[in-house]
Amino acid sequence: MTAIPTERTTHCIGRYLVTLPSSFELHTSGWGNIELYYGLGKNFETVYATVKQERFTNEAFWDEVNKRRFEMRDTKNRKTQGSMLLYGEQINKVTALLRRLPDEASAGSIKSELHVLVGQRYVTLEQKSYSNDDNNITYRNADPAPAEARLKMIASKLLPYENAERAKPGFCMQGVLFDVGQDDERASFQFGANDVGDVVLEVDYHAVTGQPRQGILERRKQAYAAYAPFHTMISTLREGKTQLGGDPAEESLTRANQSPIHHFFDIERRDDQPRTLERPFFGIALKTGMRYFVPVPAGQKPPETEGKAYYSSRSNAIVHPESDSSLSDKQVLQLWDEIVASVRKR
Repeated sequence: MTAIPTERTTHCIGRYLVTLPSSFELHTSGWGNIELYYGLGKNFETVYATVKQERFTNEAFWDEVNKRRFEMRDTKNRKTQGSMLLYGEQINKVTALLRRLPDEASAGSIKSELHVLVGQRYVTLEQKSYSNDDNNITYRNADPAPAEARLKMIASKLLPYENAERAKPGFCMQGVLFDVGQDDERASFQFGANDVGDVVLEVDYHAVTGQPRQGILERRKQAYAAYAPFHTMISTLREGKTQLGGDPAEESLTRANQSPIHHFFDIERRDDQPRTLERPFFGIALKTGMRYFVPVPAGQKPPETEGKAYYSSRSNAIVHPESDSSLSDKQVLQLWDEIVASVRKR
């Protein structure tokens, strides 16, 4: 079995803290790891936010902004036969606005992107603007001004932090504090371990809305009733009611009985109290035996692989498919209990 390192690092997950082995890194990429909601009625607005995983200098930030701008400029929209990029502006030394069509195939709305450097963290913010004329839905009838005003407001209030335990109140992820007047917030946090690549930790975070109607114990019970073979395929190591961050929760810890041996550990906050920004619903899942990628450094030749691992030219990485867990039942239980016990309100 693989040894678990002893050093620990504390991370901010929304309005909570969790302490993990120092080899665990938060992976953020693409768009929309964070969703901020303004207004909770029928016509609420959603802002999608992402904090890139790497740290950026000002020069590297602008290189990335221009890369994105040129990509949009040179991509043709099939509906208009013109460029996807509608407008670009450098607002100040650390902020840029890009206005574009929603995708290559449609032109019924406008997406506004704000790129902002917060300390050394690269944040992207995005909101969509729609046409108000149901009889003539085109981006030409969409007014991006309200959305862009909101994005600029958010950008002006973002704050960096280095120490998660000392960060100011508010929602935080990957070194950036989002205390920006939101009415609701959702996020997905995914941590991967550098030294045990098959181990993945995920946090599903919903503040005011989005709590599952049924708890995890009830959902597991229904799954077993609906598919009897689960009883022979999966063993339950532990389940029941417990605590998460000082609040009532439900826990289900299972393992596969057939190779590849996986562990599926889940815990969810569960109580009858109304959800608020300060009293969110969130769940944590730990999985082992998962597929993972080991990138090949640029300019280096891929190493020879043995067994089931193989080189993928598309991702320029060695792919390790699903396999037996690198951690024993005892190790996973010990790691899990330590992680869950470390979760606390900021």
